[in-house]
Amino acid sequence: MGPTRDLFSGTVITTDSEMVNFMSDQIIGEVDHCRYRLMKYCKGQGLDLGCGKSKIRVDAIGIDLYSPLADMNCDARLLEQYPDEHFDYVFSSHLLEEIQNTEAVLREWLRVIKVGGNLVLYQADKDLYYPLGHELCNRNHIHHFCFESLWEILKGLGNTELVHHGRYPENKEWSFEIVVKKTEEKEPICGIQNSDKHPTAS
Repeated sequence: MGPTRDLFSGTVITTDSEMVNFMSDQIIGEVDHCRYRLMKYCKGQGLDLGCGKSKIRVDAIGIDLYSPLADMNCDARLLEQYPDEHFDYVFSSHLLEEIQNTEAVLREWLRVIKVGGNLVLYQADKDLYYPLGHELCNRNHIHHFCFESLWEILKGLGNTELVHHGRYPENKEWSFEIVVKKTEEKEPICGIQNSDKHPTAS
């Protein structure tokens, strides 16, 4: 990566490792738990959808409907301001649970990713997080996923290759992560069969 400057602190960052170290000192969102694992899949120009107060990378374009720290305040479900195959990656953390039409939104996110680029998601795991309706469950959640259920949706959309998935309850994380590559193949491909150390339970 080339030099980039954090807009809020003015800190100049020149390497990915410097970015991880800089951003890990500011734990303010769920993304801060997974950044050191997932940032390697977020190279080039990309979006962080539903970024809240903390982006996956300081040089990502952060989109959030409400956060004053986002680069753009707009609806992350509709990316009509961007042409097809425009970005190297799209990242989103804990937004998909709040969106009604999962398939349509994932199709829109994949639309703006270049062939060979990554869709990187960090989601509440239905087997680890509070069930819908529980008093401690986020009231904005409409549905929860596990790795298998979300991968089935992505496979159904086509042109997707599974690159990585995992979950880490030993780190007190109640979420799972999934990375898929956009391909030109007509049929979905499963490229990686395991999830680092922890296969997600069905």
